[in-house]
Amino acid sequence: MSFSITMKGVSDKLTLFSYEWFFELLRNYLRVTQVGHLVALETGFRLTLPHKTTIRKPDLGVILKNNPVPWNDTDNSFRGICDLCVEALSDSTKQEMERDTKVKFKEYAQVGVPEYYILYAHGKQQEFYRLTKFGVYAPIPPVQSDIICSAVLPGFQFRISDLQRQPSPEEMSEDGVYRAFMLPALQAARQAQQWLERLLDVAETQMQQEREARQVAEALARQEREARRVAEQSAQVAEQSAQQEREARLAAEAKLRQLEAELARHR
Repeated sequence: MSFSITMKGVSDKLTLFSYEWFFELLRNYLRVTQVGHLVALETGFRLTLPHKTTIRKPDLGVILKNNPVPWNDTDNSFRGICDLCVEALSDSTKQEMERDTKVKFKEYAQVGVPEYYILYAHGKQQEFYRLTKFGVYAPIPPVQSDIICSAVLPGFQFRISDLQRQPSPEEMSEDGVYRAFMLPALQAARQAQQWLERLLDVAETQMQQEREARQVAEALARQEREARRVAEQSAQVAEQSAQQEREARLAAEAKLRQLEAELARHR
């Protein structure tokens, strides 16, 4: 028997891995800078277009804290315009590819999404756009031929090649492209890990103390049961001894009466 896994909305595993790496990069950046919030988990925002209104749910996005429309904690959609939208391109059909490269490309520009990134592990469809003053998207020119610098997210940048290479947080914390926000994020993660390990150590110590206390209590309980058993045995022995004494006394009294009776007959 054979089976396959279909990833809805994503072209393949390589693009999925690129998306996951970019997601973690962006999340660490926002954790450190605190300039905005991630949009994910099917969160949509309303696009009021010239001839229609539609709801779009980007694979990933950012809403800055200074966005003119607040995103409240209990909102399940966003009434404003995202500051950054990211789509992981699906190439399952031509229609799916055009949805991200043409339809959303046009719609996001029309409503004024400042930056739009398309992630794709295979080919020229991977692109990073910025809205021009004329209201249209233009590719963001890479710095040093490979580095994309965001104009929307202060200090956020990444290497295009790293979307495939996917360096670890430890590597990025020593890389000048990422150090500004990855090093604090890594340090925070390490501190959290150390705190968790200390917490686990305390919990383990408490559990060990509880085990030892339980063992002491069980030993005391066994001693108490043994002492009670010995006391009960002693009581049984004492009762048996008392019974024997009663029987011996009764026998002696009976013998005495017999002797007295014999003595009375000989008189």
